[in-house]
Amino acid sequence: NDHWGCSSPIRVLPDGKLLMPVYRELLDPLRNWSAMIISEDGGKTWSRPHMVDPDNDDNDEPDVVALPGGELLCVMRANVQGNTMWSSTSRDGGRTWSRSQALGFPGHCPYLLLTSRNILLLGHRLPGTSLHYSLDLGKTWSENVLMDQVSGAYPSMVEMPDGRILF
Repeated sequence: NDHWGCSSPIRVLPDGKLLMPVYRELLDPLRNWSAMIISEDGGKTWSRPHMVDPDNDDNDEPDVVALPGGELLCVMRANVQGNTMWSSTSRDGGRTWSRSQALGFPGHCPYLLLTSRNILLLGHRLPGTSLHYSLDLGKTWSENVLMDQVSGAYPSMVEMPDGRILF
């Protein structure tokens, strides 16, 4: 009756710490909270969950990316508020987070990738399998780029050695 899930990969921070984005789900009525679990010893041990905006009970499926300068950006799915995704930032390695802000567009299953050219990519489903990009590290986002009509995808991305992005 107290469910935890994970839909994003473990992220390696620039300082070598590991961050695992997770979320807690309570049913009837549906409520969700995102959190980060941190390992400072290569995954041998993990911290307790550090909640991302515990006052917002409509966010799950978090992903996180390290931005230049050390700030972390977390993007999360919403279930109730028109499916508009949320974002939150951390300046202390994922231990505390800002109050979540609505991104202004729908999406589930976010996946973040910061390219070598500092273009921030956000893959997600809804509508279909989609992509948004940011040229200012997540302050503003492009219009939706529909990648595929498939609506059940959990997208991921990787930058190839020649700079192309495999989505």
